[in-house]
Amino acid sequence: MNLKKILSVLLVLVMALSLAACANDTKTEDTTPTTTVPETTVPETTVPETTGTPVSGNTLMDFSMNLTDENGNQTYVYAYDDGMGGVYVEYSGAERKEATMDASFFTALDAALQSSGLVELNGQEVHEDGAAFGTVSASYADGSFFSCSFSGVLPEAFTTGCAALESSIVALLADVPVYVAQPLVGDGVNEDTLAAMMEILNNSGIAYLDTLAIMDVPVDEYFAYTMGLSSGDGIAAGTICSPMMNTTPYSLVIATLADDADAETVRADFEASMDWRKWVCVTPESALIAQKDNMVLCLMGSENLYQGTAEAIEAAGWTVLTTLTNPNM
Repeated sequence: MNLKKILSVLLVLVMALSLAACANDTKTEDTTPTTTVPETTVPETTVPETTGTPVSGNTLMDFSMNLTDENGNQTYVYAYDDGMGGVYVEYSGAERKEATMDASFFTALDAALQSSGLVELNGQEVHEDGAAFGTVSASYADGSFFSCSFSGVLPEAFTTGCAALESSIVALLADVPVYVAQPLVGDGVNEDTLAAMMEILNNSGIAYLDTLAIMDVPVDEYFAYTMGLSSGDGIAAGTICSPMMNTTPYSLVIATLADDADAETVRADFEASMDWRKWVCVTPESALIAQKDNMVLCLMGSENLYQGTAEAIEAAGWTVLTTLTNPNM
């Protein structure tokens, strides 16, 4: 038998064996008995409401209270151990006070906190729709911590407790003089320009914005940018007044003219170069440019700050040359 016939026979045998295997391949029936698991009912559990954990600290280390009512009236208190045996306190309510007190201040403050009723609200935090907001927190040397926070509709227990606590704080600070912000005046500010600027500020009603810095602006490569001009041409000296924290859109700039300078040219330069977006996150609504003797002034500010300063500028004898409103608003 030749090779070709042998391969043919083998192929037939393989096919026959495959058919036999398929014929004998029957499905095995699952005979495992079916069991039914009875349903179980999990009893409902009620989580009891908590009213907070009493504070058990031994020595008060820091304290803060921030309360803003629905009318926008704010009370702010902050006190902490200054590390030198005293307590730094900042209070802002009906009147503002700042002081470094004896450590006994914390003892009295802790007693007032414990008796205010607020400790029963420890750990509670509720946020609802509304304009009111309040938080009180304190930490102790042994790691104990007291905190409660509410917004929207403030619970009566919270507002009553805060009022009692504030009353105690006011009494503890009775001998501390009321804080009055003072402008920080840099070196080199021209005395005549400073006097003119202070006359305006003292009658503006803006309380120095906590706190304004009044600085001489050297006539160098940064002069035009700092003053809000395109160049320093025709200007002998520059003075700028602005808040220390650049989060309030307010700027009062006075350019003292050189002997042969034209005030109208400087006025036009102030107007053309005005950068309404220089505060980045906040913007002023209004601006004005005014002249008095050999000085040209430029004021920019948010409406409430602008109005008070603008009135003080006119009352001080300045001639208002231009008033502007922010074109981007």
